This record gives sequence, C-alpha cells and structure tokens, in this order.
Amino acid sequence: AAGVTPDRSLDRVGSVLVGNDGNHIYTTSLNYHQLTLFERNATNGSFAKAQELRAGMPDLANMFTPTDFAITPDGRFGYLTAANNDLLFAFSRDPSTGQLSFLERYENDMGGFSNLDFPVAVEVSPDGQTLYVIASNSHALTTYSIDGTTGRLSPRQSFYEGVHGVTAMTTPQSLVVTPDGRQVAVSAVSDSALIVLDVEPGTGQRSLRETISNVVYGYHSTVSPDGRFVYIANRHSTELAVFSREAISGVWTRLPAISSGVARLAGITISPDGLSLYAADESSGAVKAFDRDPSTGSLTEVQTLTDVAPHDLLSGASQVTMTPDGRHVLVGAPNDDSLTTFARLTTPGMATPHEVTTTYQ
Repeated sequence: AAGVTPDRSLDRVGSVLVGNDGNHIYTTSLNYHQLTLFERNATNGSFAKAQELRAGMPDLANMFTPTDFAITPDGRFGYLTAANNDLLFAFSRDPSTGQLSFLERYENDMGGFSNLDFPVAVEVSPDGQTLYVIASNSHALTTYSIDGTTGRLSPRQSFYEGVHGVTAMTTPQSLVVTPDGRQVAVSAVSDSALIVLDVEPGTGQRSLRETISNVVYGYHSTVSPDGRFVYIANRHSTELAVFSREAISGVWTRLPAISSGVARLAGITISPDGLSLYAADESSGAVKAFDRDPSTGSLTEVQTLTDVAPHDLLSGASQVTMTPDGRHVLVGAPNDDSLTTFARLTTPGMATPHEVTTTYQ
C-alpha cells in the first residue's frame, strides 16, 4: 500500500541462530544490514518479531553486512560480525527475553584489534571463555578472551600463514568448535584445506595440530553432538567430506566422502540427538533429510523437501539449523528473503512443513 514501508527483516537472510533455551531465534539480513530477534513458541514452532537492531541506529553505525551471530552458553552475551566495515559488535543479552543491548564495538586495526578484514563467522567456546572469529580477507582465525562479568573482549591469538606453524589459511569460510572445547577446525577454501587446532589444557592457548589437504570448497561445516564426527559441505559438488575424531587423543581420520545428492551444498546441521542430518541445496532450493548412524557417522537419505507449495520459499536455501529441543528445523533462503520452519517427525530424520514466513518484500 502507498506510504507503507515493507518489512525487510529477512532481506537476503545471512545467518540463523536459535538461542540456547530454544525460545529465541536470531537472523541477520545482508541487504538490510539488520540483526533481528524472533520469539519462538516451542509448542507449535511459530515465531514473532521482538527486536530489530539495524545499521544507523544509535551505537550501530556502519553495521553493514552482518554475517554471523553467536551467544555465550550462559545466554548473557552475544557477538556479531559485520563484514563490510570490518567490525565486531558485543551485546549484553537478557536470557529470559532474548533482548540485546549494545555493549562495545571493535574495529579492525584499532585498539589492538587486528585481522578483522571481512569477518564471516563467529563461535563461542563451550566454556564461554573464548570467542573465535574468522576473517576471509585477513586470511586469519583470531581468538579473544571473554570477560565473564562484562562480556568485553581482549585479543589473544591470531592464526594465519607463517604464524604458529600455519601454512594454509587463505579465505577461511567455516569454523567448528568441538563440543568438549578441546579442538577447533577452520576450512580455508582457497587452499582446499582444513586446519585443526588443539586447545592446550590449563592454558587455553591454541596450537596447530595438522593441516588436512583436499578439503574442497568447505563453506559450511558441522560436528556431531558427541564430537566424534565432523562433516564439511562442498559448495560446488554433491559431496560431504567426513572425518572421525578420537576424543581422547584428538586424532582425525578421513572417512569416505558421502554423496548428498545435493547439487550445491550449503548449510548442514545435525539434530541434538545425533540421529538426523539436514542439508540445504542452494541451487535447487531443496532441503534433504538423512538418517544418521551415531556409531559410524554414515547417512541414509530419507526425504527431500523441494521449493514447491506449501514450502515454496526455499530459493537459494543456504542456512539450516535445529532448535535445541530437536522439534523444529529452520531454513533461511536468501533468494526468497524467508525463514521456513519444519516440524521434525518422530521417525528419525523426517520433517514436515510447519510454518512458512512471508517473503518480507
């Protein structure tokens, strides 16, 4: 209607995160430069907008192209990467409402913060003491100490080629932290490599364990809840690279690649019970559901949900995540500016259309 501004909260949705209690969903809009909070009804899976934080608001100048968001395990703090202006934002968070308040802004090459040129992914360690950020133009992984009282950050270590024994870190794109917090893995797509770091007990320092070659176009990755298997999605093929991980020794072993049947693998996620894996196909706008064997890591396809009614807002599907209760699968589709919820059936892996947002355009 004339004079009505369209809601652009999901204009080219870039990331989707569900809070630790499952009651709050956070999305980033790459085109509208916004971080949005939705309240989730855990009973029926519906969600409603509760807060908008957008570039240009007080304290949020230059928050352009917000790429990723992470929350500390206690739910008290959140961290957002804004790629186009090489920024990292810290927020305090109300665990009961999910509402965010600006805390601090960190800028590349300012105040001791470096290697933040185009940050694309952020993760918090399971103990809540460390923040990991990868920046694709800095070709680096940087760790920060999190002050558990204030949420403020202090730079700790940076890993890039020629430092700490690193020989490959060109264009890092995905990051996984093992559930035990003892290892971190970064996929460097221009090097077709996976860089595995150990967390040294008692010191919190990170050190290079190994560089695994021929891990191609690993734009998305996920780790099983027990930490025994890691899956890397090849964005330019149907294959999932699979690694087993021995928790005590920290040894990684490459397993045979799994063909996903997805032409352009994007987001992947594993259910909290470890029995299902979901993969998004960026090219066709499909979501595939797989049964997963927790003992072997093997996958069996059980369902394909395509970009047709009643779930016809899946074009460019690239983000997929699960709620902590394992009841719902959320899919972000940037070409349709949408977020779709699927209810997970009691049959392992299977999902059914549950709710679809408008296109916000």
